[in-house]
Amino acid sequence: MSIADIAGFGKRTISRIRANIRAFGTPCVPKATGGQRSRILPHNVILDALLDHLFVKPDLYLDETVEFIWDAFNLSVSTDSVYRSLQIYNWSKKKTQQVAYKRVPDLRIHRTELYKLGYSKDRTTVKCSQT
Repeated sequence: MSIADIAGFGKRTISRIRANIRAFGTPCVPKATGGQRSRILPHNVILDALLDHLFVKPDLYLDETVEFIWDAFNLSVSTDSVYRSLQIYNWSKKKTQQVAYKRVPDLRIHRTELYKLGYSKDRTTVKCSQT
């Protein structure tokens, strides 16, 4: 009586499982990672400099952060890779601007005055005037 008969599998399945155990140490093939390795890795000098720069200027857009990386490190990266790298640290422009408005009283006052006047962020009128 063979292992295939006892386990209830075919001979080819048993030989494939044995080959995988010899090659990988597990009966299943490890998951293949796809894609290109990120140029901005966590705990990297580039990412640390970018986070420091965003601490000083929290209102930068992603394309401006790409320009900063190009100017500082002469490294071409995409806005998507910058976004993914900043997601690791739970960074977003919205959260950072909210913190900045809380820190600087002038910005907070300016923001509330615009809201009272009926302006949104893009300076278009939100209120409907009834005449």
